[in-house]
Amino acid sequence: MTRVAALALAAIVVGGAGGAAEAGPGRRDRPDADAAAESHSELWGELTRPGTALNRARVDDALRLMRNSTGDLGVAIDLLATVTREQPDQADALGYLAISAETLRRWSQCAAAYAALYRLDPAWRPSRLESRVSRLKGVTRPLALSVAYCQGRAGDLTGAAATLSAAIARGDSSGELWLRTGEVAMAQGRLDDAIAAFERAGNDSGARWLLAVAADRARRDGVAEAAAEVAQRYDARAGSAGWSLLPLVPGDNDYLLGIAELNAGRPEFALAYFRRYQSSAPGDSPWLGRTAEHLAVLEQVDLMSRVTIEGDGAASVDRAAILAAIRKVRPALVACMAPVPTRLQEVSITTSSVIVLKAMPWPGPSPRNVRIDPFSTRTGPASRPAQPSRAAKPSRAAKPPRPVKPSRATAPPRVTTTIAVNALPLPLRIGDDAAANGLAEDCVERVAAGLHLPAVAAGTVRVRFPVIAR
Repeated sequence: MTRVAALALAAIVVGGAGGAAEAGPGRRDRPDADAAAESHSELWGELTRPGTALNRARVDDALRLMRNSTGDLGVAIDLLATVTREQPDQADALGYLAISAETLRRWSQCAAAYAALYRLDPAWRPSRLESRVSRLKGVTRPLALSVAYCQGRAGDLTGAAATLSAAIARGDSSGELWLRTGEVAMAQGRLDDAIAAFERAGNDSGARWLLAVAADRARRDGVAEAAAEVAQRYDARAGSAGWSLLPLVPGDNDYLLGIAELNAGRPEFALAYFRRYQSSAPGDSPWLGRTAEHLAVLEQVDLMSRVTIEGDGAASVDRAAILAAIRKVRPALVACMAPVPTRLQEVSITTSSVIVLKAMPWPGPSPRNVRIDPFSTRTGPASRPAQPSRAAKPSRAAKPPRPVKPSRATAPPRVTTTIAVNALPLPLRIGDDAAANGLAEDCVERVAAGLHLPAVAAGTVRVRFPVIAR
């Protein structure tokens, strides 16, 4: 039996059963007009477009996975992709497919789905997704911006630029649109256009940091410094901007964070980030020359200026002697880091000097008068003669003086030293040699253990300093 015939037969059976029930004795229920209309609509849709009910169920299943924080978005994508193949004009299936693919960073798939949806229904909104699905990307973004965003991440910079230009021509002037326009322009090497776009993107920290990057690459130092000054008010080290803005060009996050650390006065971090950019950027990157200029300056900075001495005993120590001791072992520390030039370690040496009070030996309890039983027959050194009668009671002798408790003497100070070597927050990247990093850290710790710092008279002193290859 064909699907159409089966559905028609089912409709007749359901209708007949409903009629019989209505005609039965004692039944006064009126038919549900809404349910009947929905049943008729589903039946008609299935008759005219076979598979409609099944595809609607697939979309519902995919949405349940998307709403669930532990739902498998890969399964949701498979369900929605099946629907869009069978019925390419299903706007909901295209929209939810694009959102899921973007969340999993499947850039080509989300770009194709968003573009098809934009052609089909430019005003589409994900009305069936609620606020609790904030883990999903692209839920609140305008559709044209979503198209350009995924196009750019997929490497189609020309398509992304065209999409953004068309949106601007229609009158869209949102800050994020200008920010993405600037990103695409900078990725294409159009620095003047990028700077103009970032300047119109508002005072969002991400936009200001990207403006600083574009101006730095264009060697417009005044614009770069002004943008970085504004950005630092909201995000001092580009922490949120650096990790939330996915770069269109590999390594651009490292360049951005290098600019932020340079403006924050942390040259050791800037040195590490610019080295990371240099090691990961494409060989034809037009910004490698500018990166080399930054590295040439940073590698001449004397990082002894980054030694910090703190603690309640810091005021009593000889800072010059501490710096001299560190400078003596610094070549060996730098040599430890030579195999991993993009990594940064911090040595922390904590020395505590505690005065210990030592008690003198205790001579024991003072003697006490002990009343002896006069009828006791005990003999020996511990026994006493019987007490005389009351009538002949002699005058009471004076008690011996109670010994004075001796004072405690001061022992030599107890000095403890703790050495810690920590990797500073430069997350490992895919391809980094974890074993080499571990060997470098062990080497730094061994050298630091032989570092002889001046003694601390009292209190605690912590000395910290960075170590990076030169």
